[in-house]
Amino acid sequence: MGKITKPVADVGKELFNGVGSIGKELINGVGTIAKETIQTGKNVGKAVKDNVKK
Repeated sequence: MGKITKPVADVGKELFNGVGSIGKELINGVGTIAKETIQTGKNVGKAVKDNVKK
């Protein structure tokens, strides 16, 4: 019984680590996209404001 549970635990750990890594990558990717979107939004907002002033 002990021989069966260990590989299952290892596979579980591998899966968990794999999912964790994918999750981190996704979060980092989304974070980067969000940052760029916010920056673009700020730039567009500034351009619009500058145009309205004139």
